[in-house]
Amino acid sequence: MFNKNYATRFDERDIALNDGTHQLSYGELRHYIQYLNQQMEALSITEEERVLILLPNGIHHIIAVFAAFSLGCVVVPMDIESSESRLKQVVESVQPVLCITFLASDVLDGVQVLNIGNILHEPNHNDNDILNVKKFERAKLLLFSSGSTGQPKGVVITYQQQAHITKNIAARVGTKKGDKELLLAPSSHSDGWQRVMVALYSGAQIVFPQGLLSVSNILETIAEEKITTLFIHPTLLRYLLKAKKDKVIKALQSCHSIKTGGASLLPDELERFLSLVPNANVYVHYGMSESPRSTMASMKCGATNLHSVGTAMAGVTIMIADLKGQPMPCGEIGEILIQGLHLSSGYWNQTELFNDRFHDGWLHTGDFGSMDEQGALYFHGRKDDVISTSGYSFYPAEVETLLGMIPDVQEYLVLGIPDPKGMIGDEPWLFLIPEEDSQWEPKKFYDYAKPRLEKHMMPRRMIVVSSIPKTASGKANRKEMIEQFKRQGRSENDT
Repeated sequence: MFNKNYATRFDERDIALNDGTHQLSYGELRHYIQYLNQQMEALSITEEERVLILLPNGIHHIIAVFAAFSLGCVVVPMDIESSESRLKQVVESVQPVLCITFLASDVLDGVQVLNIGNILHEPNHNDNDILNVKKFERAKLLLFSSGSTGQPKGVVITYQQQAHITKNIAARVGTKKGDKELLLAPSSHSDGWQRVMVALYSGAQIVFPQGLLSVSNILETIAEEKITTLFIHPTLLRYLLKAKKDKVIKALQSCHSIKTGGASLLPDELERFLSLVPNANVYVHYGMSESPRSTMASMKCGATNLHSVGTAMAGVTIMIADLKGQPMPCGEIGEILIQGLHLSSGYWNQTELFNDRFHDGWLHTGDFGSMDEQGALYFHGRKDDVISTSGYSFYPAEVETLLGMIPDVQEYLVLGIPDPKGMIGDEPWLFLIPEEDSQWEPKKFYDYAKPRLEKHMMPRRMIVVSSIPKTASGKANRKEMIEQFKRQGRSENDT
């Protein structure tokens, strides 16, 4: 991407990265990547070797990742907030030969550490076009997420797969030269890194927020920088819905393209958000680390189908399958299977997991959904989330969609809890966080829910909690919510 022969979509004088203190043009960014490439070569770093990136969101992180790509390395980005235990698990698993960081850690004992804190103060470097395109194409990204066994799961995405995903997203959402992207998602995670790749591929400028990531500061940055495109995580979107409406509308009026996750958003939340950005395209998507951005839907104010997570991206095939892996008719619920050039090439040191999830070129996602005759995908929930009660089977997401935004409730989660008497299978329970200073009462909830839910879907119990656990990607963690409840025992706020 940063070889001179590739610089056809932008002027090297255009600003690529802006963190409020430093502004790097595309040409300067390439210089710093070349400089770090040379430093790494001096340390005898070669193709296929693992390089750990332990840096905060910002210019340094992007320089480090592309420098490692330019040597054909396996790049392992880690969140700067990762716990010592998680970092230790990853280090033991991948055995990195180098860690690029600002930090010191006992976990890194025995690993070469390259501190690049002062790289932006180095003098301008020579303009030799030394980046090897072939090595870029052999590079890999290794993204770790939580695994079902408690050990981190390493998903391998080749550079060529990343390039395919990048071109697909850029074409679908219309990112272009002159756009300004506010990068809110961590670039060590799939969502954030895809935004980096799309912006730089398109010749756009990436703006990094400064200071506390509060709703107020984010809106001020969007307005001051005249941001035109960004990814808003569903959690942030919900906070925007609670902010002053006129302030949100004014700040977002410069945006023509906004992306958000689709599977965890309620249709009425999406509808309310669309009313705040009448001139923008809002894109929702479905995918996972193994199959990033498999589907996408464009929503505008007044859209009628707010339940779908979109149609398949170019080069992607979606199938709804039964338990034997055979295709199911339109409208019926089954497991979501995905095929395409964007699929992960494997899991790090987990061949058994790969063989369990991938069959004949299809990724068995473990998610359940349905598809209509137009090819639009509808997400219903995880295979493990299904609630079976008194002969009925349904998914928590179905109940949450029907309930929508519950009055006086800030956030909630529906879970299936085994019936202690063993009579009816599971009981649907509601875990909730009331709004501050609200007059939330169980009776008010039942009055609200009764006309919306079928009898078997009605929560048997309501548990007031102080927080709802999230996964590394920010999604509600249903399994952890159940485990927390088991550890704490029956709450005094159990109703």
